Amino acid sequence: MATRASAPEVENAIARTVGDLGFAHFAKLDQGPLVSLLGRPKRMTVYLLGNPVLANTMFEHKPEIGLYAPLTASIFEDRSEATHFTYDRPSTLLQQFENDDVSAVARTLDDRMPRLVERLAARE
Repeated sequence: MATRASAPEVENAIARTVGDLGFAHFAKLDQGPLVSLLGRPKRMTVYLLGNPVLANTMFEHKPEIGLYAPLTASIFEDRSEATHFTYDRPSTLLQQFENDDVSAVARTLDDRMPRLVERLAARE
């Protein structure tokens, strides 16, 4: 931003930061430590992830999609200490905008999220 990069320069920079599934990790919120003080110990973390290039294609049509992009995912341990990865299906969140271009991006993200889950599970 400081160099006022062109759109192709920004796209190239983003391409270098996203994985082969096209996701970048923007933020991590570790909810466990604070809520553990209120009861039993908990391990739970929320992540913001996405792709600014894909998000921008939706923002061009409906800027209010910024409420849903980047995507939110959560990794948590249940009472039996099993680990879970959960997220909202992008197409479910974005269908309210009734836009074919937005729906196409949402379907792309729908296809990628289960593959991300598989990759995370394989790391365990």
